Amino acid sequence: MGEVLAEEVKDDIKKFSSQEHIRMSTTLCIRCGKLRIVSKTWSEKVNGSLVTYTQTVCPDSECQSKVESELQKKIDKVRDIQKKSLERRKLIKRNRKSK
Repeated sequence: MGEVLAEEVKDDIKKFSSQEHIRMSTTLCIRCGKLRIVSKTWSEKVNGSLVTYTQTVCPDSECQSKVESELQKKIDKVRDIQKKSLERRKLIKRNRKSK
């Protein structure tokens, strides 16, 4: 089974390295395990330092859209938890002031 997966990765490397405009990354897709490809790279100055960002995507567009959907759900859940936490803190402060 591991040998089959290794062969698939080798095939992916050959496939994507033959396309000059697509640069490869060394990360694997968290959902399907395929080798991710670099879709965008940009640099920004942050506090005087030059930071280079690299955005990678799964070569399977359907899988990538599912990954993005799952990540968005997690982000929404964290934001909801943070919002509720702030509301509880405000309520606690109000209750302390009113005593």
